[in-house]
Order: sequence, then structure tokens, then C-alpha cells
Amino acid sequence: MKGKNLFLSYKLSERAVVLLADIAEQSGKISEARLPASKSPNISALSAFLRLSAPDKGVTDEQVEAVIQKKTAHLESQTVQWVRNGAGLMAIEGKLRPYEPEDLLQAHRILWGKIAANAGTFRTENLPRPEGKKRADMAPVAKRVPDCVQALLEWGKWGKKTPAHPLIQAAVMGYALEVIQPFSVGNRSISLFWQLLLLNRWRPVFWSYSFFPIAESRLAAYEEALESSIRNENAGKFIEWMLECYNETLKESPLQKPKGGSDEPMNRLLQVLGDESLSTRELMERLDLKHRPSFRDHYLLPALHAGWIEMTIPDKPNSCRQKYRRCAKSS
Repeated sequence: MKGKNLFLSYKLSERAVVLLADIAEQSGKISEARLPASKSPNISALSAFLRLSAPDKGVTDEQVEAVIQKKTAHLESQTVQWVRNGAGLMAIEGKLRPYEPEDLLQAHRILWGKIAANAGTFRTENLPRPEGKKRADMAPVAKRVPDCVQALLEWGKWGKKTPAHPLIQAAVMGYALEVIQPFSVGNRSISLFWQLLLLNRWRPVFWSYSFFPIAESRLAAYEEALESSIRNENAGKFIEWMLECYNETLKESPLQKPKGGSDEPMNRLLQVLGDESLSTRELMERLDLKHRPSFRDHYLLPALHAGWIEMTIPDKPNSCRQKYRRCAKSS
């Protein structure tokens, strides 16, 4: 597809077409009844989103969990505010309209309020244009930002001006927001969040199992795909990369494993653990999992909290020699 705006120009690769079919098939098999009841993102997803949005803030999973649990006495006020803003944005996700500029501005205001000046307003200054920086050359001048955002959101309205698949739509809109740079700060945060919002409207599994942790673990590849697309004035490379990310997210989901009820991830963990004491790395290898946060959130922590497994060195939970074994109640 080639639009009048360069940020809407893309050509899909053969790999992207294969990924589209694969993701649609995988996500279609997961019914809403099998999704977690909670509408809140897990700690790993929220903290990954916050780190992607503002790497300089360096917020940790532990800090996010402390703020969520209102145990903030030991934290800096800016850290507390940042985490509260992120949680607040996630809390209103279901109320936001994906194709309304006012809602885009509202999302930015909630996330960046009390953190950055001009939160919730489009930038009013042109971007500097250093020589050789294609991204700056493609970004519109400030006075055109509202019109470019409006054109993008109009393009995205399903069944109106584009026949794009929802997965393509999410990736293209994420790319376009990176290119347009509509805000003076926090453009990546809105690009990522808007992708999540659109994906969730299509299939709720993308809310329960967010792509943020995997995107964070492959940030260098994200940047490379983005720069390649900008350099070639073709979003195809970025789209393909995001589809790979969405696809890997689904593959890492415990709901993609053999069915066995709500405790199926823990049952699988117990099955591979047997009567041995195994490390995190050994357990992940046996479960064929590659992403540590997914393993921790969906397998390890639930089994620990349920009392199905225990640490071999309980007084040093972060020990490099830490292993896990069955408890008597799970035998």
C-alpha cells in the first residue's frame, strides 16, 4: 500500500504474510473464557512498558510491584508518580477510542502528567534536522502534526478508508506515530500503547499476554527495523518485526500449551520438575520457553505462591545457585 503520507507506505514481505496467518490462527484458538480474569497488566508487562517508554528512568519490576501494593516509603517521588501514571493509563485502556485524536492526547496526558511539560498536547516546535537523520526529515513540521495525526487515525478506521488487517493496522499506526513524533516527549510510549490498544480490540489475548516484555528484550532489533523502514520510506520491515514480536508473544503464552484447566502452566512445571531440583534455566529448557519474564509470571511465581514448589535456598531467593523442587502437597 502506498499512501500520500510516507508514514503510510508499506509493502508486505512473504514472511509477513506467513506471520499474519500464523498469528490469526494462534490467537483464534484462545477463547476469552481461558484468559486470566484480571483486566490489569501483570507486573512484568507494565514495568517493561515503562522502561521502553523512558529508559532513563530505569524502573524495576520490584519498584512497580511496590507502588501497586502501595509500599512506596523507600521510593523517590518521581518513580512513584511514573508508575502510577503507567498503571492509570492501563486502567482506562478500555475506555479509549482508538481513532479519536482527543483520546490519543488523553493517553499522553495520563502517562506523562506531572512528569513532563506539555503532557497531553501536540508539539509546537519543529524537530531539529541534523544532516543524515532521515527520521527527522520525515517528521512533519509542528503546525502539520494535528492534521497528520487526524489523517492517520482516519486511515485506521476499520472498513472506512483501509482494508488493512488489524495486525497490519496496529503495526502501521505504531510506525507512523514513531515517524510523526506528535509530542515533544514520550512518542514511543504512545506508539507502543496504541498498538496494544488496537490489538486488544481485535483479540483480548494480546492484553492478557502483552508484547512489551519481548519488545524490550529485543530493543536493538526494534530500532534497526524502524530505521530501515524510515531509510527506505517503506514500513514493511517494521511491520514484519512487530509481527514477529506479536507471534513470539503468543508462542510464549501458557495458553498455547496443551490444555489442562486453569492450573495447566503449574501442572506442566511439576511434570518437567519430577523429583529433581532444577534451576530456572533448566526448567525453561525443559518447558521450551525462551522468555524469562513469561516463565516467572505464568509458571514459577504461581507455583511458589500456591505452595506447589519451594526454593532450595529460601533465605537467598536471588542466589545464582537457587533451584526449585516439589513441595510435599504437590507430590
